[in-house]
Formats: sequence, C-alpha cells, structure tokens
Amino acid sequence: VVGVLLKAAAAVGAVYSFSLVDTLVFGALISATDPVTVLAVFQTLGVDRTLYALVFGESVLNDAVAIVLYKTMLTFQTSVSADDVGSAVLFFLVNFLGSCAIGVAVGVLSALLFRYTDMSTRQLRGLERALSVLLPFVAYMLAEGLRVSGVVAILFAGITSAHFTIRNLSEDARRFSLQFFKALAMLFEALVFVFIGLACPLLFSKLAGDNWLLLVLSVAIVLVARWIIVYGGARAVNACRSERTAIGKKTQFVVWFSGLRGGVAFALSTSAKEALVDSHSAELIELATLFIVVLSMLLVGGTIGPLVRHYDLADPTEEEEEGGGGGRH
Repeated sequence: VVGVLLKAAAAVGAVYSFSLVDTLVFGALISATDPVTVLAVFQTLGVDRTLYALVFGESVLNDAVAIVLYKTMLTFQTSVSADDVGSAVLFFLVNFLGSCAIGVAVGVLSALLFRYTDMSTRQLRGLERALSVLLPFVAYMLAEGLRVSGVVAILFAGITSAHFTIRNLSEDARRFSLQFFKALAMLFEALVFVFIGLACPLLFSKLAGDNWLLLVLSVAIVLVARWIIVYGGARAVNACRSERTAIGKKTQFVVWFSGLRGGVAFALSTSAKEALVDSHSAELIELATLFIVVLSMLLVGGTIGPLVRHYDLADPTEEEEEGGGGGRH
C-alpha cells in the first residue's frame, strides 16, 4: 500500500521520480513495526491482554514478513515480467516458510533435548544455562547457511522456545535465561537508539529544499496505509466474532497509533543504499525512513501512555498478573 501510494505521488510530480521497484522496496521496509517503547509502557500500565497481544503479535509478524518481502522486492531490479513475479512469489514463500520451519524445528529439538536430558546436577548446571542461550542462535546460523532469513528463523525459534523449551528447564536455568535475554534485549534496544541518534545529523543536514515535501508525504502515506490495514483488518476479524469479543474502536485506534517504526526499518533502509541501483533513490529512502523512525519514536513513545489512560484501557490487575514478565526477547 505504501509503495503504490508513493509511486502515485511520484507519477504526478509531487516527489522525486522513484521507480516502481524503489517504492515497493520502501513500502516493504517501512512496514516493519518495532513498538518496544509502546510495549514497555503497556507492561507498566497493565493494559488489556487483547490490546497487548494485538500490538505484540502484529509487530512480530510485520518484522518477519518485512525482512523477507524486502529481499523479494530487490529481485525485481533487473526486470519485471510475469515470470519474474512468479519467481519472486516462490522466493518469498520458500524464504519465509523455510525460515519459519528452521526456527520451529530448532525450538522443538531444544525442548526435547532438555525434556529427556537431566542437567539439574551441580556439574551440568553451567552447560544447561549455556545451551539455553546458544541453541536459538543455531537457528540463525543454520538459516543463513541455507540462504534464507536468519532473523526470521531465530524469531520463530524464540517463540517456540518460549512455549515449550522453557517448561523443561530447571528453575535455576529458567530464571537465568529470562534475565539474560531481558538484559540482552535492553542492551540492543539502547544500541538501536544510539545508532539512530548518530544518524540524526544526516537527517538535519538534508532537511532542505524538496526533501521536506517528500518527508511529509511519506509520513502521511504511512499513516493512511496503516489506517487502511488496521481498520480494514479489524473489520474483517470482527465479522467473525461476537459483539462481546469484537475489537473495539478505542482498541483499534491505539493499535493504529502504536505502529512505531524502529531498528528493523532503519537497518533495512541502511542496507538499501548498497542494494538499490539508483543511489539517489536509496539516499532518499534512507532519509525518509530515518525521519519516520525519529518522528514516531518521539511522538508515539511520548504520548502512548496518556492515550491509553484517556481511553481507559489500562488495568492495574493485568500488571499484577504479568509480574514483570513478557517483552520482546
């Protein structure tokens, strides 16, 4: 949706004349949502479980699809024909489903390993901790070795391990792995903010001339596209639900507003500078992505708390039940 709308704006001369492939690449990478700040606020406020699950689940799925779709769109740079489209669809399915399969397989194998191996003795406690940390990275290395998406593989390995593997760990190893990955997540989140901050001088140096129109239109296009997807998807889901379990208007608005762009979109836009043929298009895509990331971090991250309270979606009992767990590990 973003790519089509941006191409339409380029066609009428409102922005730089991007090629169709460039706009589709931008649409793919900017679709990756990274609401780490939003989820942290949700945990603090103890929001409704449905709202948390919607935002968290959407971000996980968006990140996985965006990475593979970005790689798929890059295959169109040489030519675009019916055969190319068919090959791209096949590439996407093989890459995405293959990555998912590797991640799930490693997660299941790790669950079986800890289920049928007794590592609770003093001599093997260190090994149990080490394996609980290292096994998910096996999925990443295996996927990269098979030339599919390592990020998607380790994502699904983590999801599978969170459901199955952690139940088979000893109490000591379970506590260690949760604390370790939580600390690791906080560290990498901080590094993402540092890298984005270091890139801000690039943004400030190019906020001139025709770039302003591109940046404003990019933000507007992303908001409109997200509105179409969120409200259209919610309407389709509500058609299959009862009135009691339907996704409410307030929840839909918060989900729409929570679409914060972050590290994944920024990283993909940076790699696009080397992947795209048109270097000027690549620079503009990186600039627009950085602008959207910074703007959404400041705007969404700073206002999501008051918005949730305004709509009365915070529930202190949820916070007590969560007990500080969860997060994007």
